[in-house]
Amino acid sequence: LDCAAYAPLPPAIDSNTIMFLGRLDEHKRLPLLLAAFAQVRAALPTARLVIAGPDDKGYLAQLRRVAAELHLTPFVHFPGLVEGATKTALFAQASVCVLPSYSENFGMAVVEALAHARPVVVTEGVDIGPEIAEAGAGLVVPPDAGALAGALLQLLRDPVAAHAMGQRGRAMVETRYNADVVATQMLAVYQQLIQTHS
Repeated sequence: LDCAAYAPLPPAIDSNTIMFLGRLDEHKRLPLLLAAFAQVRAALPTARLVIAGPDDKGYLAQLRRVAAELHLTPFVHFPGLVEGATKTALFAQASVCVLPSYSENFGMAVVEALAHARPVVVTEGVDIGPEIAEAGAGLVVPPDAGALAGALLQLLRDPVAAHAMGQRGRAMVETRYNADVVATQMLAVYQQLIQTHS
């Protein structure tokens, strides 16, 4: 990741906006997110949810039905695929970013959120979760609507702590995932391999 392309953003003051970024797919466990968001809305009526990403498999219609059944339609925005300045603007509006996937090898959208100094909430199936927890950059929860809602509410209700998490997330990305750092690490691995086999 080129950290220079992802400027840290100031806190989204009084936004109470939760953002998901990724493919609209069953694997991402978005009905669970909607169920959690219903609990968030019950406790915090100003909360909003943005579910951004491409709908390659025609899953959006099902998600809209779930949102309607939960009486969430006015409070959930589906902008589709977002890129460039539009994506940055959504990150700027987000108080917290979320990824509730069944499993995720890395989670590029999470790293982008961290690079923008946004705190994150992920479920235990997301591989980067332990690093997020260790860095204090976000919260890792079991795949349960109540646990997910509780974590989201925790960050929405304490913007000072959420901002601090976001700052730690930015530092985490700079030290572990910036392109220069990764290139140096790969070079060291290759040099070690060459020495081992020479």
